[in-house]
Amino acid sequence: MTEENEEQVILLKDENGEEHEFHVIDFLTENESKYVVLQPSISSEEDDIEKEENMKNETEEENEAYEAVIMRVEEENDEHVLVLVEDDDEWERVAKAFEEKQQS
Repeated sequence: MTEENEEQVILLKDENGEEHEFHVIDFLTENESKYVVLQPSISSEEDDIEKEENMKNETEEENEAYEAVIMRVEEENDEHVLVLVEDDDEWERVAKAFEEKQQS
């Protein structure tokens, strides 16, 4: 059992099979679906440099992608599976619910 103050970290594989570390920020339910809000971990100075270079050429909205990732939690064969929220309307709805939860 973990303590409430202990950070939860998960590893996810991208489409190339590379593992990436994420900090779990929060869990929430919106419209009867469960979601998790994640923040990418920066594991090395090299990642920081790459992130800075990528951010130079992106808009503020695109930069927000580095700040939070929203994933829907689905059950598949009695296991939890994380699915990236790609629908803009769903993402906005969940992001708004997350913001409201943080303010309360």
